[in-house]
Amino acid sequence: MSRIGKNPVTISSGISVEINGNSLKVKGPKGELVREFHSMVSFKQEGDKVIVSPQDDSKEASAMWGLSRSLLANMVEGVSKGFSKKLIITGVGYKVALKGKDLELQLGFSHPVEVKAPAGIEFEIDAKKNTIIVLGIDKQLVGETAANIRKWRKPEPYKGKGIAYEGEYIPRKAGKSAASGSEPRLAVFRSLSAIYAQIIDDSTGKTLASASSLKIKKGSKSEKAAEVGRLIAKIGKAANIESVVFDRGGFAYTGRVKLLADAAREAGLKF
Repeated sequence: MSRIGKNPVTISSGISVEINGNSLKVKGPKGELVREFHSMVSFKQEGDKVIVSPQDDSKEASAMWGLSRSLLANMVEGVSKGFSKKLIITGVGYKVALKGKDLELQLGFSHPVEVKAPAGIEFEIDAKKNTIIVLGIDKQLVGETAANIRKWRKPEPYKGKGIAYEGEYIPRKAGKSAASGSEPRLAVFRSLSAIYAQIIDDSTGKTLASASSLKIKKGSKSEKAAEVGRLIAKIGKAANIESVVFDRGGFAYTGRVKLLADAAREAGLKF
């Protein structure tokens, strides 16, 4: 027996439930939801309660019993109160703005990211606190929309930069240079069209040297990445930096990231 499924769903005033076989329509002050449920369960309304029952004693029916009861309860809560999911954006230069009903995010890419609001979803933002609230009556759609926004820049473990759920625990790691306490960090970031390199002193939080492919006019993206590696090594050596700790910033050590690192080593930077 399902401990969840055996509990009837209470229908508060102002909410109506229409049962048509395994199709349920729930109406309330926030809107209307319709869902087709599995044939292994049945629904019966008695007064202000809807009772969900399994069609047989099989394990599958028991599983669908509890799930169906939870889905119905979410529909009732959605049309009466609604659901929300809050996201917090952390990072220098990371911003959020509303463009009509849609979101425009600045997340360190060479271009802004536009997120269109699905039907039934609204966005609220606080530009000063860099927060997004996803609102809707469909709990699944609210969660899915928030997850799709978070995918654009998941929080990284070193400084926590990225998009996180409110209250989300982010496991943190100490930077390699912070652990050694002596060598600066060569940090790499790449977008679809450009690649950037910075030598950073984490003890003071200062950038000691920087280079990017934005000012390199000729060559393929791979050739530009190698040239950035040579440039950062040259600028670093001019600043008396002989060795660094390489920080690939969560990017795979392949392609342009590897080309930059190899070129920097060949130019005399040790790591």
